Amino acid sequence: MGNVFLGIENIENAKDKTEAMEWIEEKETEPPKELRHDAAITDSEGDTMAMWWIKEVKTEPPKWMRHSNTMANDFGWTMAMWWIIFVQTDPPEWMRHSITLKDNMGWTMAMLWINEIKTDPPEWMRHGVTLKDNLGQTMAMHWIEEIKTDPPEWMRHGVTLSDKLGGTIAMHWIDAVRKEPPEWMRHGITLADKEGMTMAMHWIASVYSSPPEWMRHDIMLGDKDGKTMAMHWIANVNTEPPEWMRHEATFTDKDGRMMTDYWKMFAKDEPPSWLSHDYSLCDENGRTAAMRHIIEKKEEPPKWMRHRSTLCDNDGKTMAMHWIKEVETEPPEWMRHSTSLADKKGNTLTRIWIKELERKPPEWMKYDNTLRDNDGKTDAMWWITENKTEPPVWMRHDNTLCDLVGTTMAMHWIEKVKTEPPMWMRHSNSQKYIFGWTMAKMWKYKVEIDPPKWMKN
Repeated sequence: MGNVFLGIENIENAKDKTEAMEWIEEKETEPPKELRHDAAITDSEGDTMAMWWIKEVKTEPPKWMRHSNTMANDFGWTMAMWWIIFVQTDPPEWMRHSITLKDNMGWTMAMLWINEIKTDPPEWMRHGVTLKDNLGQTMAMHWIEEIKTDPPEWMRHGVTLSDKLGGTIAMHWIDAVRKEPPEWMRHGITLADKEGMTMAMHWIASVYSSPPEWMRHDIMLGDKDGKTMAMHWIANVNTEPPEWMRHEATFTDKDGRMMTDYWKMFAKDEPPSWLSHDYSLCDENGRTAAMRHIIEKKEEPPKWMRHRSTLCDNDGKTMAMHWIKEVETEPPEWMRHSTSLADKKGNTLTRIWIKELERKPPEWMKYDNTLRDNDGKTDAMWWITENKTEPPVWMRHDNTLCDLVGTTMAMHWIEKVKTEPPMWMRHSNSQKYIFGWTMAKMWKYKVEIDPPKWMKN
């Protein structure tokens, strides 16, 4: 893991050192008697004079400087651990402590030895092979990560023992050494880590080649997100998966992505012919690959991905409707369809355009300001309800036009804005909506004051 990982760079900047510590740092000799102090006094990082001596002088501290061998600094390092890090030899006997004592990362002296000195720890330092650090890693896993060779026999443990992420010793080997694990290390080919990744998936992600035959498993087996080996291959290697690895092109992961979607994300160019399938096939939301491309990339789907413009998702939305919402411009010509086609809420292209962009629809949409949604509301009525302001001139229509319950623009205005409707919006005071209310009656109940005179006549 190296010294930087351990945070040793911070030692150089330790503050509140005593004069004795500064003397050791600068002169690398014993401080004069007048500067000496109790051996257990520390700087702001919890380092003692003895620790500074080990770091700078790299010999055993004088007897007067020594303290309890279990005393540790803020990183959890004892004098023996400092000795391993900086002197890189076996600590003196008086300095040694329990072999299971750990630093703040859960590392023992043996783990530090493996990471710093990169050789077999002395016999006295060795502890139980299943003892783990805070990440659940054993000495053997540290050995593989740092030394990248087969751990000594005494250090080996059960092949199914895993770290906190579910990584076995074989998975560590594949990720770090990028070669086939030794035979003793191998385990069941379907055994997976907590991400659902098997040895074969680790191999693809780390080695970028076809897993050895003994490691291969059912091609339909996916990780916790449903990604198969073939999907991992496309995502990591960015080329066509080997023939033995390929599965049905329409098979999806848990997010509804097919191999073609991974190809689109990682390989970029047109997928090979064997991946061809009906691009009108949908995910669990009814969205096609083209719709997902528009939503995620905010750009035109490639030609090979396009389908008929009237195909819609589970909400009744077409590619063009998604385009207007996501890209906020006119859909390309090939994507356009009849402006009378509406989603399940009755929103046409023009209504979506007005809702999302709040400007007049382009000419090709053949805007009809009297077109109504599932509730019988026109765009002008919707505008009043949502924005509580006058609709734009191009949106206005006959002031007697009403929705399914007989509510006119003026009545919507009174209900939502609670002021007198603009002159152009007013209509006969005798016009009533379904419950028999006139403008005046709605005014009385919604505004709760007497209606204006023009409304009473």
